[in-house]
Amino acid sequence: MCNFKIRPFFLSLLLLPPLYVNAENPVTKKTVHHTTATSASPVFNTEIKPQFVTHTNSVINAIGIQIKDIYVSISHIVQDKITKENYELLKKIIKELLWQNRYKIAGGTVLGSYSTASLLLVSDYHQLNNNMFWAQWKRKSTFEDLCAIPQKELAKELLLAIGQHHFNKDNPTDLAYPLITFIKDIDWEINTIKRYIMTTKTIKRLCLMPLFPTNDHKLNRATKMLERALFIKHIFLSWLADYNLTNTEKLNG
Repeated sequence: MCNFKIRPFFLSLLLLPPLYVNAENPVTKKTVHHTTATSASPVFNTEIKPQFVTHTNSVINAIGIQIKDIYVSISHIVQDKITKENYELLKKIIKELLWQNRYKIAGGTVLGSYSTASLLLVSDYHQLNNNMFWAQWKRKSTFEDLCAIPQKELAKELLLAIGQHHFNKDNPTDLAYPLITFIKDIDWEINTIKRYIMTTKTIKRLCLMPLFPTNDHKLNRATKMLERALFIKHIFLSWLADYNLTNTEKLNG
């Protein structure tokens, strides 16, 4: 049985779980190598590495130095003016203000946590209903039906769908663009679904499900979509590995 007295306390902690799952993907570095053979088949190698680029100039440095000088000046003034007695008085006033407004602070924290978690759930589930989600590819087929299709045949269908969905309008002959875009999209989808599942499971574990815009049906649906998304990504990566291996053997041969 759930203890309803501790619900407000747990409710204020609901913002923590979503922070552990990042819905944004790191910068994906893709390299395309063209062979010198007659077929000139491109080889796609994918490396996912975060890249952090920092641009600085003299204006930014000057502003930073000015801010530092102002901070140092204020710190010296505060240290000179505040005595031990003033410090104790200031600390006492802060404690009294916090105690007098404890209910407002607690209520604001709970309300803010509830609002943020609710908006996150609504936003993520809305994304799950997007028909353009790769997790909904071949949605008329069950997961068992997808698994029953030979992997090579399913990979061909997937590559055709990727080419139709992500082709480069400016350069239709660009073979790398659809594949790179697909990888970024499928990773983003998987992270979004995982975040929704983690948030919902946390709410359910705290017995707060009736208070939030989620339920077991939505949780089960998200779990099945995650299963499909991971399977579709596996099909693509398996094809990519075979493709690279085949072209490497041609080069060595």
